[in-house]
Amino acid sequence: MIAYECGQGPVRALAFSPDGKLLASSAGDGALQIWEGGGLKWEQMLSQRCHALGFNAAGTILALGCEDGITRFWDAETGKLLETYKSLQYPVTGLAFVDSDKKILLTAGDPERLYEESKGVTLWNYPSREGKAIVTYSLEVARTFSASPNGQRFAWTTRHNKLITARLSKQDQFHFSLKDPARCLRITNQGTLAAGCSWKISIYSCEEHRFKFSLEGHKGLVSDISFSPDEQFLLSGSWDQTAKLWDLSSGKEVNNFQWKQGQISRVAIAPDGMRYVCGFATGTVLIWDAE
Repeated sequence: MIAYECGQGPVRALAFSPDGKLLASSAGDGALQIWEGGGLKWEQMLSQRCHALGFNAAGTILALGCEDGITRFWDAETGKLLETYKSLQYPVTGLAFVDSDKKILLTAGDPERLYEESKGVTLWNYPSREGKAIVTYSLEVARTFSASPNGQRFAWTTRHNKLITARLSKQDQFHFSLKDPARCLRITNQGTLAAGCSWKISIYSCEEHRFKFSLEGHKGLVSDISFSPDEQFLLSGSWDQTAKLWDLSSGKEVNNFQWKQGQISRVAIAPDGMRYVCGFATGTVLIWDAE
């Protein structure tokens, strides 16, 4: 097991590079770190909190979605700031490179306020020559967001507890109604969708447009979730200070992890499925082997 301090305040975002060699983390004080092989590769201190992290498919560029509405692009190898543009009027809540890194999906909103025209889910060219979105999927505030690893599917939730799914290649959307707000969201290449709502995790099928089942066992709010690469397992983190591993074929809990670091704010599974990561409200990050 490897433990390190990301910064002051809760770990707000975690992201592996596609090859699994790099791990990016951001904390509540604006600290941004890139780790490689258990050692710190580079670190930056930002004046704005980062809500979203994402690598391009090549693993050479790290994108940051920040509270000031600016999307920042960094060289993943050197830590050099490559590009900064004011892409959105409101805080960036999610992002994902798509279309062979030629485009980027961005979501925006403020969970504390409701803007009538916030352009919550948009598609941009990368780099953005136009200085504006080329497609707008929704004008509603996007509270949570997820894109599939291949970038073909994506989903988001709104302030009004709507869960919306879409495909990059099609303009059709499908809506689910949530009983409770979703704090976290993940979608797979095959269209399995997981939403952490209150103390449970709801599983949906995008292909069949239906709710499938719930994963129940946490005794606190589910703060984050992550699918295994084979889409057979789900890792969840909670304010109850535990992380749980779920078998999606049976809907059963197969492992429970607990430490003394406190509430868990973020979780991630490496692209090879061999490492798990937890980020805590204290700023601590733990990495351990799946075996």
